[in-house]
Amino acid sequence: MTTALDTEARAEVAAALDEIGTSVTFKSAAGTGDYDRDTGTVTHTPTSYVVKVAPPYQVEARLVDGDTIKATDMQTIVAATAAEAVSLTPEAGMTFVHSGSTYTVLRVSPIYSGDLATAYEVFVRRGS
Repeated sequence: MTTALDTEARAEVAAALDEIGTSVTFKSAAGTGDYDRDTGTVTHTPTSYVVKVAPPYQVEARLVDGDTIKATDMQTIVAATAAEAVSLTPEAGMTFVHSGSTYTVLRVSPIYSGDLATAYEVFVRRGS
């Protein structure tokens, strides 16, 4: 059951990221596909979502497992309900660009205030 805390916490996180966050464009790994009957191929167009996130920061050492999460990986926070009216549930494989670097989502951990996710802790790896 959704509580007042759920609603309040989600709004507070969205407002904080709207104020101090940085805008990025997440792109889905697959997106929508268009089938070409002549060639028999599907052309995928990634779906894009513009949201504000906490600027990426170094992953906490205690979370490094050397395989899925490496010491060079980063973390960021994405609000479960965005102030921009575009909500996004990040998924592994999505990408975004921040300060000229492309980041790929490795893992997503929801942060709950009650029954609903307030935000998502997103683990990312910087590409070239």
